[in-house]
Amino acid sequence: MGGGKCIFSNMEIILKNYIKFSYKYIMYPLIFMVYIRKEFYMADTKYTILGMSSAGKTCYITAMYMKMASGFDGFTLVTNDETRTKFERDILIMRQPSGQTRFPMATNETSVRPYEFRLNYNTNKIISFEMLDYAGGTLSSRENTYEQVKRSIAESTVLYIFIDGKSFCSEDREERKENVFYDCAMTITPLIQDFADTHNGTLLPIVFVVTKADLCKKYVTNEEVITVIRELFSPAFSEKSNSYVCAVSLGDTISDDNYQGKLQLNNTRLI
Repeated sequence: MGGGKCIFSNMEIILKNYIKFSYKYIMYPLIFMVYIRKEFYMADTKYTILGMSSAGKTCYITAMYMKMASGFDGFTLVTNDETRTKFERDILIMRQPSGQTRFPMATNETSVRPYEFRLNYNTNKIISFEMLDYAGGTLSSRENTYEQVKRSIAESTVLYIFIDGKSFCSEDREERKENVFYDCAMTITPLIQDFADTHNGTLLPIVFVVTKADLCKKYVTNEEVITVIRELFSPAFSEKSNSYVCAVSLGDTISDDNYQGKLQLNNTRLI
């Protein structure tokens, strides 16, 4: 694997069953980062979330919260009343088989949306953290908030990079790789290198989240996903890095009949 790690030791169970990915895995990127960075226990911290427009960042955060709000293996996630109300409203709309309009609106093209959370285990606080969801337009436009993105990464303890699973939806292997490059890597990889250049070649932990696994599972294997990400985001897999790859979805059949399929929320069992 080289210097960077591609798979959580626990995540291997999931990646080997990549074709069966569904909503039940939506919370793992968060929980595993707590396990990995144990020194962050009981400390306030920040996570930065990057990805191009329509990659699924807002849907992920909504689903992650709603999955963990009632508890997962002793973990619970808490937020303020205003945010909780929004998430509850959005998840109820997402349950309706009403096509693409069922999904929450993405972050405004050139803005950032902050979320405040507290992660508990058996009612005891583990960590309080802020998740900063930067709109994809911020990265491509290089406008006012672009420097803010760089500062946010520098202040963060974990960087999440969201890759739209639709980029892998092609019968042609080379086209799949090109899609990931043009849709995401050519814009975000330079930010990873910029961080390394200003931190003596070291990087913060990076989690690559491949969204819409229900779509791309028909075209690509987990091995190819890892290979493509390693090649196109190569600084993240250097000797001084700790990088991880996982895939998420809102349901195995949610995209059926123009997104009339079922939102899967209740099954938290590892296959």
